[in-house]
Amino acid sequence: MGHRGRFGKYGENKRLERLRQAGNRDSTDRAVKARPEEEVSFSKKRVTQRVRIRIGSAKVLDLDFIRTLSRRAFKKYGSYQDVISQWFQSDMTETIVGRIERRPVGFAMIGLIGDEDPVQKACELLAIAVESDKRHKGIGQILMKAVDKKAVEWQAERIVLHTAEENLPARSLFTRNGFVPWGLKKHFYPAGQDALVMSKIIHS
Repeated sequence: MGHRGRFGKYGENKRLERLRQAGNRDSTDRAVKARPEEEVSFSKKRVTQRVRIRIGSAKVLDLDFIRTLSRRAFKKYGSYQDVISQWFQSDMTETIVGRIERRPVGFAMIGLIGDEDPVQKACELLAIAVESDKRHKGIGQILMKAVDKKAVEWQAERIVLHTAEENLPARSLFTRNGFVPWGLKKHFYPAGQDALVMSKIIHS
C-alpha cells in the first residue's frame, strides 16, 4: 500500500484506474460467486483447545468487517479502508476471509497484475490482516496458503507484495511462506515509511 500516485490521493492512479475499469460487482453477483468455505483445524503447543478456522471467499456482508479491520491494522501507514473497499468491488481482485465460529477474524486480498510483466503472469497480495486478539493462532499462515491456492487457480507464476520495512512480524510471515526481498521503495507510505518489495515464484 502506497504513497502518492498509488491509491487515489496517495498514489498509483494507474492501478486504481485499472481496477475501476474492471467494473463493480453487483451485490447479488458477488454473493453467488462466493465459494463454500473450507474448514482448517489448527492447534499450538501447550494449547489443548483446537481452533477451527473456516476459509472462504468474502461476501458483500463482510465489507464492513474488512473496512474496519483495515482501518485498525493499517492506520500507522495511512488511511486505506476506502481504497480497499474499491478493490473489493473489482473483478480483478479476490478477498478471502477467515472465520472462527462464523465470526470473521481476518482477511487477505489478492489482485491480478496484467501489465507489470508481459512475459510472466503475476498477481499481488494487496492486503492481509488479522484481528489483534486472534493473532498467534495460525490464521495468517492459513490465509497465506489460501492466497497461494488462488494464485495457482489464476495460473500466476509469481506473487509480489509491499510491506513496511519496519514491520518485522509481517516480514517474518512472508519469509516463512517463501517470499524473498525484491527491492526497496523509499518513502512509499503516506506516513513516510519505506516499503520492502517481496516476491515468490509459484509452483503449481
